[in-house]
Amino acid sequence: MSERNPPPSGPAELRAQLDAGLAPFLAVIDRLSAPPLTELRDAAGWTVRDHLTHLAAWADGVAALLRREDRWAAMGLTIAPSPGDDLDYDTINQCADRRAAAPPLGE
Repeated sequence: MSERNPPPSGPAELRAQLDAGLAPFLAVIDRLSAPPLTELRDAAGWTVRDHLTHLAAWADGVAALLRREDRWAAMGLTIAPSPGDDLDYDTINQCADRRAAAPPLGE
């Protein structure tokens, strides 16, 4: 079992923790060429690129949430939940399927 970092004490520490996790992740992604990104598929048919595009949508939503902006709009979603609606992750993930709008591989 791995130990977790303590919660960040403020925005600067949160940013440092995020950057510390993001750097190795991006290093792995940067080493991938087009075939693994676009040809390897999981059991549901998603490519590595599809998953990365999906993660980017969620990151956009979290960033908007932290800026007190419309999370769903930032993710490119047309969800307009009413107060008290219980949106589960599967429903949101279906709506956040932005694979068709994926940027060119270099981006």
